Amino acid sequence: MRVHCCWMIVGALLVLQTNAARAQDSFARWFFNRTLRIDLFHTGGKKNEQYTVDRLWVREGWNGPSTGLADPPPLGLYQARVEDLESQQLIYARGFSTLFNEWQTTAEAGRGAHRTFGETLRLPLPRRSFRLSILRRDANNRFTRVVFQQVFHPDSLVIHPEPALPQAEMTILQKTGNPQERVDVVFVAEGYTANQRSKFLTDARRMMKALFSVDPFLKVQNRFNCYAVFVASPDSGVDEPGKKQYRTTPLNASFGTFGLPRYLMTDDNRSLQNIAEKAPFDAIVILVNTNRYGGGGIYNLYACTTVDNPWSTYVMVHEFGHSFAGLGDEYFSSTVAYQDFYPEGTEPWEPNLTALADPAQLKWKHLVEPGTPIPTPWDKATYEAKTGEFRRQVSRLRAKGASEEQIRQAELTYQHWLKQFFASQPYAGKVGAFEGGGYVSSGIYRPALNCIMFSKGLQDFDPVCQEAITRVIDYYTGRGYPKSKAN
Repeated sequence: MRVHCCWMIVGALLVLQTNAARAQDSFARWFFNRTLRIDLFHTGGKKNEQYTVDRLWVREGWNGPSTGLADPPPLGLYQARVEDLESQQLIYARGFSTLFNEWQTTAEAGRGAHRTFGETLRLPLPRRSFRLSILRRDANNRFTRVVFQQVFHPDSLVIHPEPALPQAEMTILQKTGNPQERVDVVFVAEGYTANQRSKFLTDARRMMKALFSVDPFLKVQNRFNCYAVFVASPDSGVDEPGKKQYRTTPLNASFGTFGLPRYLMTDDNRSLQNIAEKAPFDAIVILVNTNRYGGGGIYNLYACTTVDNPWSTYVMVHEFGHSFAGLGDEYFSSTVAYQDFYPEGTEPWEPNLTALADPAQLKWKHLVEPGTPIPTPWDKATYEAKTGEFRRQVSRLRAKGASEEQIRQAELTYQHWLKQFFASQPYAGKVGAFEGGGYVSSGIYRPALNCIMFSKGLQDFDPVCQEAITRVIDYYTGRGYPKSKAN
């Protein structure tokens, strides 16, 4: 029996080695072991948009997955597709969302304004001429709207030299394997002066620890590499337009993005990309050196958080859920900058939100226990009343000049009530379809009563979010993107 088991193990290892060799052969057929970086300008208004190429860069080595390149996670509002020109075969695809598409839902865009944002696509350098297309989802969630298309010839590309960034220092926080077989996360410093380098590394390790303290990341830490990239900032902190405070920093990050005080982002794409690529990365997390509450995250763009606020670790993990796995916000009672982010009649592409047009086709129905009603009842009216009361209390405290500690105590009292309230609900801890999510009280449903994508606090993701995250991890670590049981 022992000999038989040994042969089974040897056989399994041979299969894995054979599959890996085939994957490398397939990759080498279409691509060089180099990275093509395409910087783009994304321009338009509320109902129109276009892309133009800014410049091209080539780096030695490809750190992304070498398998499943034409079959990525079906996430994001956009999808970039690369087709071999001669054979017309799809050889690479990647989904993503953008600051531009968020801006399109703001009041500024609604008034007829136009804006331009920088964006970047990274792909393994094709060996032969290729067609790059960028498609946007239509009202039925299909990638049918072609917003950019251009043919490139690798032997005649105008390539810019690598930017000189000797001041960017990379530190390995955790390395468990080859970047092509791991999720590579890079923490980038913003607003740290030269004498705050050690503080940044301490903050980066603290944020990494927070990420791996919640499921599903807790279970799969050995499938991640983590890096920290430090660039000294002339000033400490970042811009705070609401206070008329402006600082010179490497990434030009700012509070007040799209007019929302807590929304902390950068639109200086080139600086971010130049600094982040000091390390291999699949995901970027910007750490901002301030104690103010704020952050943001966009799928396959980046996550951003402050580091010295009592809620900073929660914000980092929440925003990483957006940027890494394309998760939607499950809350609906907070102020946001968007208008009609999920138009009526459109199913959200995010894996943890649904318009529930057909309960029988619920996209996470395989996780719902028999007997759980869809939609799933909960005392939404009491939640909305208590939450509204809490927000009015905070407004009164701020108007009276209360300290941040007083406001935090009020928030902790509210969070304690919230925990008890959820525990009292008949479907607490169950997967269902609970109305309220995606910034609206009605018409959008979330899979659980509570989750880190719903309320404040460093807590686990709900089962639907956990499954979605795990599937993305599988993709980056060479296991391909598993198809959902609901598909």
